[in-house]
Amino acid sequence: MGGGGRPVWKELQDKTSGRLYYVNRETRETTWTKPAELGGGAAVGGASQPAAASASGWVEKTDPASGRKYYYRELQRPALPS
Repeated sequence: MGGGGRPVWKELQDKTSGRLYYVNRETRETTWTKPAELGGGAAVGGASQPAAASASGWVEKTDPASGRKYYYRELQRPALPS
């Protein structure tokens, strides 16, 4: 926690892509990966938390080239009128 009881990390949504990203209020660092302070990363025992991601429609994947985790959400688009 940062000063005043506020979390150090703040969750925001990218206006262009709709993806969530995180900003550290103290360092101004930004990341697409949810910080552990906000419930991201590994759970107790080192297991990842894909259930939390899928409950909100987000899916956790691992980039095979870099080994880094990323999240994506498939949006359902309304049908166009005929």
